[in-house]
Amino acid sequence: MTLPEVRYVGIIADGPIDEQVIGRLVGCLLGDQHIKTIILKQNFHDLTQTFLRQAKTKGYALDGAPAKDLRKEIINVLFTAVKQFRDESENLTRNDLLIQQFSFWKIRQI
Repeated sequence: MTLPEVRYVGIIADGPIDEQVIGRLVGCLLGDQHIKTIILKQNFHDLTQTFLRQAKTKGYALDGAPAKDLRKEIINVLFTAVKQFRDESENLTRNDLLIQQFSFWKIRQI
């Protein structure tokens, strides 16, 4: 008897509610497959809040300093999440998922 193949699912979320919702969605989509969920420590909430505060005082331009800083930080979060996902899983394949939850509505509120 062979063990079922493990599918790794990494979740980048802003909080425990998002993690639960995304985890449940993954379970529904992947059905009875053997899934190992990895909750990644990175999130975008703090980045968006910092951007909102800076943008109100320094301006909203896409080429402005707050927007450039936000882009750099988002890239950093994604690279760090991928590294953590690789470190905490065994033999990633094309069947594994890395899911990010990012609330764009928070930025559109400005």
